[in-house]
Amino acid sequence: MKRSLHLIIIFLTTSSFIHAADDGEGYQFEALKAWIATKRQVTIKERGGSLSLSGDIRAEYATSNEQKNGLKNIGNNSLNPLVATDQFKIAFSLLLDYRADSTWASVKLKFSNNMGVISGTNNKINLERAFIGFRIVDNDRFTIDMEPGRRKLNYTFDSRIEFNAIMDGLLIKYDQSSDRFGDFYVHAGALVVNDYKNLYAYVAEFGVLNLFNTGVYLKYALIDWYTKHFSNPKENDRFEYFNNQFLAGYRFVAPYIDKVSILYGAFLINSAAPKRTIFNNEKANLAAYLGFTMGEARKKGDWAFDTNIQYVQPQSIPDYDFGGIGSGNSDFPIYEKTNYIGGLFEFLYLITDNLTISQSFKCSQSLHFLPNHYKYKQYRLEFIYAW
Repeated sequence: MKRSLHLIIIFLTTSSFIHAADDGEGYQFEALKAWIATKRQVTIKERGGSLSLSGDIRAEYATSNEQKNGLKNIGNNSLNPLVATDQFKIAFSLLLDYRADSTWASVKLKFSNNMGVISGTNNKINLERAFIGFRIVDNDRFTIDMEPGRRKLNYTFDSRIEFNAIMDGLLIKYDQSSDRFGDFYVHAGALVVNDYKNLYAYVAEFGVLNLFNTGVYLKYALIDWYTKHFSNPKENDRFEYFNNQFLAGYRFVAPYIDKVSILYGAFLINSAAPKRTIFNNEKANLAAYLGFTMGEARKKGDWAFDTNIQYVQPQSIPDYDFGGIGSGNSDFPIYEKTNYIGGLFEFLYLITDNLTISQSFKCSQSLHFLPNHYKYKQYRLEFIYAW
């Protein structure tokens, strides 16, 4: 009991210094997320529930190369000399989950700062997740849950290129199991975009997992950002997105090496995109990706990798929800991160049960839709200790 009170006091004291900060991270490797989710080693049971405490510390180095029309775009003697090519980060995440019979709560605090005596920061704290949940219907074959609060969209919805925005709102989940046809679900909700202007967005994902016990899964997701018309054309341009994503995957155990593998692909269209003169009075509202994942991270010596290629037109995904590779473009604020074709490779290896090393390389070049041509490359090395 004393230990429980001590942990709660520490948490409340830490929470009093929260200031919102976005570290800009997009999609994270699924195997890494699954490994961190297994770290619930400190558990406290009292008052009919179970409180689990976990966390991770990350030390990261990333080096980037960007070119604009053949000229160096970042770093010394470049078009943007104040943007560093080499970046060092230190991050700490604290996760608390409490579960009772039909209710639960989840909290994630993330402290992500740049390293450096002069260039470093020490005040970037982010309340990345804080929601409560309760079960409305608990049937043998299906359940209905409600979860008001905050989480990243990609905590619930699946995409390699979108769903990077914060979801402050209400999520409703319907999950149904079937031994023959597969597991079917519908997850839908509403989120606050700008409460000063009464602007909200709506999101939903329909899916079936392990269809007919074949390992095939299908998902359809939609998100409506264009829920209000503004008199200011720039505001309309920013929210003219009604995205529809169709995703298919096949999960199997690779022969001979006995590794869990996933082949996946998706197609996305923004059906709210208007024709633009900058695109020769055409729409540039399509995106797609194709990838392959192998391996799982559970214990010392495990490894996993993910690789995918992405094609993203400028009108397909809003910058505030973008979670893909990116292009290095900073000339068009609305289309800053999209308009590219590129590839990504990520590999992780568990040095111990708690320590992993993660490496990734991504590169892209811009499409022909905008006047300037960009090339972008980044290598990232990350050590992660999770408990």
